[in-house]
Amino acid sequence: MRDPTSSIWLKITLRTALERDCVQAYGDAMVLKNILKERMDHHLGHSR
Repeated sequence: MRDPTSSIWLKITLRTALERDCVQAYGDAMVLKNILKERMDHHLGHSR
């Protein structure tokens, strides 16, 4: 990832994920996506 606007956290996380089993890394990424989406929805007042 060479995008200069990407956070250090994202670059480190991606580098770490690429060293893992791709199926497990993908599964963990989906869990993280869901958690962050719920947090964002709550923050923006979009409750389900």
